[in-house]
Amino acid sequence: MLDDLITVLRDFLRQYTNVAVAFSGGVDSTVLLHNCCQVFPPENILALHASSCLHSAMAAATTKNVVAAHFASSCNFVEIQCEPIGWPDFVVNDINRCYFCKKRTFLLFEDEMRKIGVEVLLDGTNVNDLQEYRPGMKAARELGVVSPFLEVGIGKNDIREYARRELLINHDLPSNSCLATRIPTGNVITIVQLSVIEKAEEFLTTQGFRGVRVRPFQGSVHIELLDEDLSKILDPVCRKNVAQYFQEQGLGIPFICLLGR
Repeated sequence: MLDDLITVLRDFLRQYTNVAVAFSGGVDSTVLLHNCCQVFPPENILALHASSCLHSAMAAATTKNVVAAHFASSCNFVEIQCEPIGWPDFVVNDINRCYFCKKRTFLLFEDEMRKIGVEVLLDGTNVNDLQEYRPGMKAARELGVVSPFLEVGIGKNDIREYARRELLINHDLPSNSCLATRIPTGNVITIVQLSVIEKAEEFLTTQGFRGVRVRPFQGSVHIELLDEDLSKILDPVCRKNVAQYFQEQGLGIPFICLLGR
């Protein structure tokens, strides 16, 4: 079944002469870029990565590792510096935050594409994304961004299976989103908040929690852990270390989300 989907995917890609891929470093865009590299020569592939304060240092390091491991010589990689903290429609943090951010980012990508004559921008949206509210997809449609996984019916399980089979180093990387998604809608996004969240998540990672999310909320913090990590927090030493960290940082009482993530 997966082989059939990949055949259809690559046939779909062959309609283009050259492509740009919106590359986040996550497994979705990695698998998309990897397939493009099986279809086009390196000079016909432009991987565009948005670098900004919305992504942690750990996420940035992961992206660099993925590029070094799999795409060092198989595509042109360009890092675009974005300054979303200076976008008024973004920092106000209403329900369309992701729409404004995605649209501005894609417009920056298109500026880069025009410089070298790349005809189409691809992203890694897959069929499972249709089950969630994703304002950024509206921006993609408005700008003519193509989502090959959607076009051929590829979902998250297919993407993970392909990544494992091809030994991509981020095949088991937990899904992630930008740091701004941790801030409640309606609360203005500031660089200070983003930094506090990044440091808290980095601390929890050092305690053995992968894919953790820290959400400040009304004088406390809600911590979302992967299902398999929920039992770790019950360890008395670990629990004490976590509580002490948040108290010392003045972040209030930490609450653990029992639903996991």
